Amino acid sequence: MADPKMQFPDGENIITPEDEKLFQKIREGNFSNEDTKKITTITEEIAEIIIKKEGEFISLDGLKSLSDQVAKILAKYEGYIEFENLSSLSDSAAEDFSRQKGTIYFGSLNLAGLTNKAAKFLSEHERKLFIDSKRTEIYINSLKNK
Repeated sequence: MADPKMQFPDGENIITPEDEKLFQKIREGNFSNEDTKKITTITEEIAEIIIKKEGEFISLDGLKSLSDQVAKILAKYEGYIEFENLSSLSDSAAEDFSRQKGTIYFGSLNLAGLTNKAAKFLSEHERKLFIDSKRTEIYINSLKNK
C-alpha cells in the first residue's frame, strides 16, 4: 500500500492525498480559486498551470511555505495573487515577488522574520503589495524612499 503522503526530496513539504486530488483537477484545467485556496503545498508543475489561468485573481491561502523555485514561477503572474497563510519568505522569493506586475497580498507574513534584504526587495514592488500581519495592514509601497 502506498504511503498516503508523498514527500518532496527536500523533506519540507508533503503532498497529501487531498492535494493530489486537487493537482489532478488543476492538470485537467477544471479548477477555480476555491480549489487553489485549498492546496497546502505546491509543485513547480502546478504553479505553471495556475499562472496561466484566465482571470485576474489567484488564491493560494492554504500554503504555509513556498520554495524559491515556485515563488519564481508565481511571480510571473500579472494579476492579483493572495497568500493568506504564508508566514515566511526567503530573500530570493522576495526578490522575485518584487518584480511581479500585479498585486500581492500576504495575510500572515511574519514581518519580524523577514531579513532586511527581503524587506528591501518587497519595498521595491512596483504595484500594490499588502501585508496584513496580525491584522495590521501595511501597504508596503508607502515605505519606499521617493
